Amino acid sequence: MVLVKRKEGTSREEFSKYWLGVHGPLVLESKIFTEKILKYEQLHVNDAASSLLSNLEMTTGDWDGVGLFEAKSFDDMIEVNCPNFVSAAPQDFIVVPLDVATFFDK
Repeated sequence: MVLVKRKEGTSREEFSKYWLGVHGPLVLESKIFTEKILKYEQLHVNDAASSLLSNLEMTTGDWDGVGLFEAKSFDDMIEVNCPNFVSAAPQDFIVVPLDVATFFDK
């Protein structure tokens, strides 16, 4: 599970559209991801849900979404998500971390 936050200056709508329509397909096309990850889900925070939670005195915090990943093993998960994976990953996967930098805030 990964909690995600959009880059400052990006609207929640822009972030969700990009994460779902551009980043998601890019990840699903990468060889290492399809070999190691069994399931990938995106949970997007939206204004209606935030308002409802606020009325219940709950919050989503500063997060804009959650990425859920399921792998065969913990080692597979680490291999895909390790910050150093770019050097060991196939060429088609190098673009994914670069894409993350365009819309996620660290």
